[in-house]
Amino acid sequence: MLNITELPWSFSSLKNLRELSLSRNKFANHQLPVVVCELTELVHLDLTSCDLIDLPQSFCRLTKLEHLILTFNNLKILPPPIYSLTNLICLSVPGNFKLRTFDKAILNLEKLEELHFGDCYALKEPPWKLCFEGIAGVRRYFMEREASRLVD
Repeated sequence: MLNITELPWSFSSLKNLRELSLSRNKFANHQLPVVVCELTELVHLDLTSCDLIDLPQSFCRLTKLEHLILTFNNLKILPPPIYSLTNLICLSVPGNFKLRTFDKAILNLEKLEELHFGDCYALKEPPWKLCFEGIAGVRRYFMEREASRLVD
């Protein structure tokens, strides 16, 4: 652990940075510093064990992101900005023990091939038992749920 609690605005000058690991740092107010959202060339971002409870709305600016690791944080919902990261291939959120829900907007992530959410026992929607089926199980869950609403 580096014990980084904040990042200087000069960090945004790393415009061509493609991979970044900030794992095991406890940022102020359990929030990712907004300056990270200025690194729009990022393809891989590791935020493991950062004690995050949410992501800033400007996180959606990371449109080239393909791999996002949010393992062992304190997320209660999958932060909405994630649903606009249409180049995301791998999303990893295991160990977010308070995570309760994913929105059906996860279906918008058409390139998503890997979804890891083991140990998210509080997950109600979709049910955590689908963690062994990954993104295929989550897609099926939301599509079946939507189909049953149309029938009703």
